[in-house]
Amino acid sequence: GCLTDLDINFDALVELRSEENLNQIDSIRPAGWTLLALSAGLAVYFCAWTFKNRNHRILRASQPMFMQLICLGVFIMALTIIPLSIDDSIASPEGCSIACMAIPWLCAIGFSVTFTALLGKLWRIHKVMYAAQSMRRLVVLERDVLKLIGIVLTL
Repeated sequence: GCLTDLDINFDALVELRSEENLNQIDSIRPAGWTLLALSAGLAVYFCAWTFKNRNHRILRASQPMFMQLICLGVFIMALTIIPLSIDDSIASPEGCSIACMAIPWLCAIGFSVTFTALLGKLWRIHKVMYAAQSMRRLVVLERDVLKLIGIVLTL
């Protein structure tokens, strides 16, 4: 080729600087723990409130078991903040790997529990309203909806 008989030299100037720590998690970690305490605390509070008032007429119509499942899902999603706050300054590389793998699991399981509970509530209401259009009385038990939720969660 054309360049085989040419001698090409490059001069490069390399400047070594002291390593700068750009890790920002130490300043963000307290905010994350505060949000964890707020969201997990509210999930526990509303779950307990729903349990305490489960026999109230309006709450019975709101299907308290599914409301508690929603609270459980939110609580599990809030726990995702714990492994998100772990880095190599407070844990070993193996601990960081475990935390990194726990993040999608906690988030996905919490999301699935929350939205399958919502799906179960909507499916139950749909069945009752569809039966009402043809002037039939239909009772959809929680057990029937829990089967649907179990199937969706195992997928």
